[in-house]
Amino acid sequence: MIILNNGCSFSAKSFAVDPPPGEDGRCWAASYCDFLPGEIHNIAQRGSGIEVTRVPEKISSKFLEDAELTHFIYQIPHPTRQPMFEELGNDEEFYKTTLQIDRVWGIKDAPPIGIADLQRYRSSQGRGWINGVLKLLGRRFKEHGVEKKYKGTGWGEVTKTKYLQQNFLWHQLRHENKIFGRDVMDRYLKKALNGVNENVNIVRSKWPNVKIIILRYEETKIPLIYEYGKDWFKNTLSNYCKDNNITYIYEENFNTKWFKSNGLCDDKRHPNKAGAKLIADKIKEYL
Repeated sequence: MIILNNGCSFSAKSFAVDPPPGEDGRCWAASYCDFLPGEIHNIAQRGSGIEVTRVPEKISSKFLEDAELTHFIYQIPHPTRQPMFEELGNDEEFYKTTLQIDRVWGIKDAPPIGIADLQRYRSSQGRGWINGVLKLLGRRFKEHGVEKKYKGTGWGEVTKTKYLQQNFLWHQLRHENKIFGRDVMDRYLKKALNGVNENVNIVRSKWPNVKIIILRYEETKIPLIYEYGKDWFKNTLSNYCKDNNITYIYEENFNTKWFKSNGLCDDKRHPNKAGAKLIADKIKEYL
């Protein structure tokens, strides 16, 4: 059994986080991949939205080039984790734009001078890890003051990051509480589904008989994020999977609110070891 897993921090490689000052113990974000049988290739990445580059890159690597993949598990990142293109009224142009915030970053000017963590996120090919960029995009300027968050950096860097925040849909919903009309959100949700479909087609083009499992573990603690994504997860993805012979794991309790309330998160949203094992046990039923 050879399994390829993709997703965001909800299924990325397990890691421990040091606790905030004054708190004891360590916070764990664990991956269900640690509890699955067979040979596991986990390319899920923290901070990721739905993207279309990691799967083809992994497929072309020496690790899977000649392998016979048996399962592709896609833990779907939230569909609002994508860059905004409000200026594009033409649907054809809009749907051709990237789903990946790191691609927008690569198109813009060089990374902010003085932020060492971001320097390595831009390579000569314009690719790289996106977690650092997304960490900046998730920070709030209003709470603690710019000087505490950006000590040692200049206003140019702050302005740059503000620009990126203003062009990240997740940030606008979570931190700015911006309300988008249904027609606007439907465009972004359709674009997210297009990204899911592209991943499915890429895998099936190489392994026509691979079993595909799509997993929903949903952010439900942030009101606007949850509101704009709940029907997409419950109905849109479900219908897509039915139409395309894909196993869809949609458990009512596979969400951040329930996991947190039941001690299955050490932080606010990421499964800990017990939470990851619960998800893995469910996945095993479908392998």
